Amino acid sequence: MDKLIVELTAAHIVNAATPRDRTSVRVTIENSTGRLSVENREGSPWSVHRFTVREAADLGVGGTYILNPEEAARVLAVSCSLANRHILFSFPPLQARGDFAWLERAEAPSIPEIFETDRGSAINLQETLRHTGSAETVLISPCKLDEARVFDIAGKLLATRMFDKANRSLWQLDVPQLNILDSIESYIEALRHPDGLSCYESLYIAFEKAVNADARNRTGEDFDREAQRLTLLAETDIRCLRKMNDRVKHALRNREDIDTLKSLKAQLPQLRLQLKQAADHAILARINSLF
Repeated sequence: MDKLIVELTAAHIVNAATPRDRTSVRVTIENSTGRLSVENREGSPWSVHRFTVREAADLGVGGTYILNPEEAARVLAVSCSLANRHILFSFPPLQARGDFAWLERAEAPSIPEIFETDRGSAINLQETLRHTGSAETVLISPCKLDEARVFDIAGKLLATRMFDKANRSLWQLDVPQLNILDSIESYIEALRHPDGLSCYESLYIAFEKAVNADARNRTGEDFDREAQRLTLLAETDIRCLRKMNDRVKHALRNREDIDTLKSLKAQLPQLRLQLKQAADHAILARINSLF
């Protein structure tokens, strides 16, 4: 029996990393039965987290799905991202060096390298720590992952056969399935760009494709109503997310457009948070509808 070792980057959707502001997420596993464990490791500008999956087959390695460790790692990154409100987990790690997904025999456990401070991990979400004698700021955020929820989402992602390229055609999958898979691919792209407008644009594509996964090309208020039904967000919030996307992807035409874009950019961290939550709910709702 093999276990899977995966290193993921964790980035807070609101607290963006900068050259002077490093982010550190403290991940804990709730309701653990030992199937999933994590070591919080330091990194710059994002923290890195070494996950251990006790049975690699739980994430599709070998068996029915025949995934390799890298593909299984992407399933884990998406599952962990969908399982919490604030954190995007990226694979490969955004500051990858060397191997970042591999198998080990379960009979020969490795010795973890744990990098912790004497401050512990129970730190308020808004707390900011400044290193003495350094201009660097570390923004620390806790993240709780429910083990059962992570594996439930992973199981449904595996059931979509998201890495089965041979069967991804209109003749072998129906249109809703293809749209959901395209939505997941855009979500994975957002995980590679956790800060700024690139993240927003990829998340919005994932959100839009999930809402319209039933092959109805909704726009405007029709889109807002269906998105509200799937996500339970207020239609006014969804309209603001759509307005931001429209302004980003279209050329500026006049001073009013410039002022609108400037105003929306000032709200970008909060808009990214709302958009992540909307995309999460829409993707999960559409995946659940398949099973």
